[in-house]
Amino acid sequence: MLTIYTTEDRYSQVANTIGNTSGLKDFVTIQSIVKPPQGLQELHIVIEGNEIKWPLDWLNMEPPLLFRPQPFSQNTLVAMVFAKLGHFDKAFNHSRNPYLKLIIGHFRSFIEGSPVIYGEDEEDYFCKHNCAVIQHYTGVGQNGRLLDDLYKNAIECAPNEELASYSARHYAVYLSDNGDIDQAVGQLRSCITGTISNEARFALKFDLINSLSQKINFPYNQALIDEIKQLIRDTLTYYETTGSNISVAMLLVEASETANISGSYSESLGYINRAIEIYKEEQVPEFLATAFLRKGTLLYTWAQNDNPQFFKGAIETYQEALKFFKKETTPAVFAEIHHNLGVIYSEMPSDNQQKSIWAAVSATSFKESLEFYHKQNLPYEYAMTANNYANALMKYPPSKHGDNFEKAIYYYNQSLEIRSSEAYPLERAHTLLNYLEACWRVNNINNNMESLRYKDMVSKAKEVKILTDNPELVSQAEQHLENLMELKKSLITG
Repeated sequence: MLTIYTTEDRYSQVANTIGNTSGLKDFVTIQSIVKPPQGLQELHIVIEGNEIKWPLDWLNMEPPLLFRPQPFSQNTLVAMVFAKLGHFDKAFNHSRNPYLKLIIGHFRSFIEGSPVIYGEDEEDYFCKHNCAVIQHYTGVGQNGRLLDDLYKNAIECAPNEELASYSARHYAVYLSDNGDIDQAVGQLRSCITGTISNEARFALKFDLINSLSQKINFPYNQALIDEIKQLIRDTLTYYETTGSNISVAMLLVEASETANISGSYSESLGYINRAIEIYKEEQVPEFLATAFLRKGTLLYTWAQNDNPQFFKGAIETYQEALKFFKKETTPAVFAEIHHNLGVIYSEMPSDNQQKSIWAAVSATSFKESLEFYHKQNLPYEYAMTANNYANALMKYPPSKHGDNFEKAIYYYNQSLEIRSSEAYPLERAHTLLNYLEACWRVNNINNNMESLRYKDMVSKAKEVKILTDNPELVSQAEQHLENLMELKKSLITG
């Protein structure tokens, strides 16, 4: 549905125009008020005086393209309404001036990914913005001109700060997508302090939260985390006031992530649960699926921090996420979830009878994950999953069909093939120590194998000491070497 907001003196004319146009009256409502409510979450057009205005979409509800305000006429109104509803052929047929046809062509280019149509108004701000956005989001080329230049030119020639901020917002998205987070943050900060509407200011703050969150790395910068928390509080209050429920839920997900990083798991759980309830009420399954994924990861992290009672909740939440993330449609997320489930099932506190069941389910999940994480295409992910599968095998109860420790050694070796000393020294050191632990527990078949494995263990323990100066890891390596020396002595004296 689309709403037209108009002055009372135009109401009858607008109503007659819409009512007499086939295919519109069932999809358009008309309100005799010029200024729409704050935080409006619907498609709308505004008629003010003798102009038809295409409002800026700060809530990302439609393609981020712009129309210059148009002189009122019945054909122009119908053309813009059809364009707003996505019926570009009908919009084009009702257009009576070249500029209108040009902009409608921009919408078609954006949706279909077709080449941009040019005209005599190419240097108009609205055309410059649209051309930048089309090239950015569809990849359709623009005479070889760099996208940075397109965005900068649009920002520079914008008629006011509100429009400049709208273009800068999408330029910041482009910068962020290309890894230039600092420049994206700079763009957003400079716009927020300008003379702009609250709708614009808080949309930019929302984007700033997302950009700053990408700068969070271990060891965590507390000042950065505090800034993000304050921005979330301010922005959340605004969107709660305006009733923008989807934006509220998205901010709650960000708040949950930030609280999780800070180790405030209970606070994080409260935020994500609120977000899930909103997504359910608003019936947005794609957002709900992501929220379940985030909640599952939160409970998984919480459980691993000496709170095993949350393993069960993590499993249930991940199972909810798997209703949306299917192997056929979203294989990467499917594999990620099964990797985490494999770890959880292996660590679930249970009695001996249940341990066998959990072990079988854990192994199945790891194998699902490894079907996607190929050694050649995704080596880092493969090495991580192989290492964790080996860790899980070390915890499984004895197998009737083979030696779990021998299997663990195989997967540790698979991981070590990728975790080289040059590329991943710390990860390799951890995997080497895990490998050594498995070697102590495996059943060697004969003296020759035992001799070969002994030499291999000595070599790997010594390598750990070369790879890292971490006192705990070095101490573990030295303990292995001492135990190996004792073993050698006992074999000689025996």
